Amino acid sequence: MGTTEYRAEVRHDGRLYCLTIPRLEAPICQACGEKVFTETVDGQVNDGLRAHLMLLTPDQIRDGIHRLGLSQKDFAARLGIAETTLSHWLNATQIQSRAIDNLLRVFFAFQQVRNALVRDRQDPQLGIADPAARMPSKS
Repeated sequence: MGTTEYRAEVRHDGRLYCLTIPRLEAPICQACGEKVFTETVDGQVNDGLRAHLMLLTPDQIRDGIHRLGLSQKDFAARLGIAETTLSHWLNATQIQSRAIDNLLRVFFAFQQVRNALVRDRQDPQLGIADPAARMPSKS
């Protein structure tokens, strides 16, 4: 096992990012001296990319869900995503897009957003109609 600075170009969310991981720990091939990319090494690269892009970590997403007292099933339904997608984020096998990260942050931060995204009570005009036109008049 060796530790080295690692530079890579990583594609995420349709863009290419130059990424430096100061202390990548990777097995070294005894025959040729090259780094061997294992699942653990890929995880370090993904963690580095997530940090570089300032995206929520799996633990932060998990903590947000727990803080709100939601099950993973209910949380996935509110966001309109498959439970397997959420599982991939929580198990660090997939990194959420910037757009989804933004949605996660506002969902965790604002009760009004959480209320608006309850599927069976969601206003079909939400985001389409002028919000002022939907407000009940004060008579």
